[in-house]
Amino acid sequence: MAIKITPDEFSLLIQRLNKKWRVFAPSAEFRGGRFSDTDNIIYQRISGWRDLIWHEKSHMSPNTIIAPITETLFYFDKDTIQIAETDISPIIIFARACDINAMSRLDYMYLSNGNNSDYSYQLLREHIRFVLIECEESFENCFCVSMGTNKTDCYSAAMRFSDEGALVSIRDPFIEAAIQGL
Repeated sequence: MAIKITPDEFSLLIQRLNKKWRVFAPSAEFRGGRFSDTDNIIYQRISGWRDLIWHEKSHMSPNTIIAPITETLFYFDKDTIQIAETDISPIIIFARACDINAMSRLDYMYLSNGNNSDYSYQLLREHIRFVLIECEESFENCFCVSMGTNKTDCYSAAMRFSDEGALVSIRDPFIEAAIQGL
């Protein structure tokens, strides 16, 4: 069953989720694009409807949330090596099916590739949930249909966005609790 929410209700939902979760979604980085006066669509923390870019394809993968380009992994001292602390506060990532499926490649690389899983990645991955952003149509240069990555079951909720708001299909109780009373 799908629930229809308005842009204002979506913003309220994000505010409620932000109390416990770090919420990331495709968002515009002002004038950060490849060409002058263009925005870059990247995964950033959002606080409401106006921050979410749902009608354009993102330029970056959501894996930059989990495995940032620069990150301190270890601290070295004269006699010791110390593992850096991992921020395990829960994360919600609004992502398309192809991006959610791409996470399975990261999971394999960090959790199943070799004898030992990556300790930090495993800690973080246990606290990540996905909200599926439905694609209205295929974007230019997309190949998800030919690769079979246009469908997934690995999400807590799915949303079909339009200018009037979103249709929400809920699978996890924490989303249902946050959406009640909007």
